[in-house]
Amino acid sequence: MPETDSPSPFWSGTITFGMVTIPVSLVSATRSSAGVSLRQLAPDGAPLRRQYVCPDHERALEPDEIARAYELDSGQYVIMTDDELDALAPEASHDIELRQFVDRAALSPMLFERPYFLLPDSESTKPYHLLAQVLEATGRAGIATFVMRGHQHVVAIVADDQLLRAQTLRFVSELRTPATIGLPSPPDDLDEAQIQRLRAVIRAHTATEIAESELEDEARAQVLALAEQKLAEHRDVVQVPSDEPGPDAEIIDLMRVLQRSLARPA
Repeated sequence: MPETDSPSPFWSGTITFGMVTIPVSLVSATRSSAGVSLRQLAPDGAPLRRQYVCPDHERALEPDEIARAYELDSGQYVIMTDDELDALAPEASHDIELRQFVDRAALSPMLFERPYFLLPDSESTKPYHLLAQVLEATGRAGIATFVMRGHQHVVAIVADDQLLRAQTLRFVSELRTPATIGLPSPPDDLDEAQIQRLRAVIRAHTATEIAESELEDEARAQVLALAEQKLAEHRDVVQVPSDEPGPDAEIIDLMRVLQRSLARPA
C-alpha cells in the first residue's frame, strides 16, 4: 500500500531507563478514518451544531452553566470542579519511563489500543538503534508510562526491522473476561475426526501473510463512489448557507469535502 502522506510528530520526549536517555518523537501509525464522516444538515442545508439542553427548563445552556459530575450507583451525582480535576491531572512530562521488560508473547492482543512510531529525535541515533536491535533480538517489549495531552498512558515499546514502535495499552478495568460475558467452557468430547478435517481446511487456506484486499474498507469505498456518482449527476448537491447570500453562492463539492475529511491526520 503506497504512502500518500507524511504526518508530523505531535509529541517529543525522551525514553529513559537507568542511565540511558534516547530523544524520540511520536508519530501516529494509523490514519483516523473510521468509515466516512458525514455531516448532519437542516432542511435548508445549514450544518447542525450540538447543544446541551436542560430537560427541566427546555433551554440551551451556555458553557459556563455546565458542571461535570461523577454518577454514583445510588443515582446521586458528585460535582467535580475544574480546579479539582486539574489538581488530579498527571504532571506534564516529556519522559517515557521504561519500568520493566517482558516477552512480547506475554502481551495479550486485547491490551493493544493505538500504535505509534517512535522516531529518533537527534542526530545521534546509535542509542535508538541499539535499543531497537536488542528488543528485536530478544523478543522483548519495554513497558513504560508517559503523559500525553494531559493523560497518563501505559505503552509497550517494541521493535521491528530496527524501528521502535509504541503501542498504548488498555487498563485492566477496561477489559472483560470470558466469565463476565457468560462464555461457555469448551466441551470434553470433541470429535477427533472433525478436528483433523478442520485442520486440513485451515492448512488449505493458509497464506504467508494477509492479503491487502482483506483489509480494504469496502463500506468507505461504496460511500465515496455514491458521493462521486451523485456529484457527477448534480443530484443532492446543496449550497453553503451564508450570512450574506448572493447570486454566486458556492456549491459544495461533496467529494472534496469527503476527501478532506478522510485525509485528516490522527
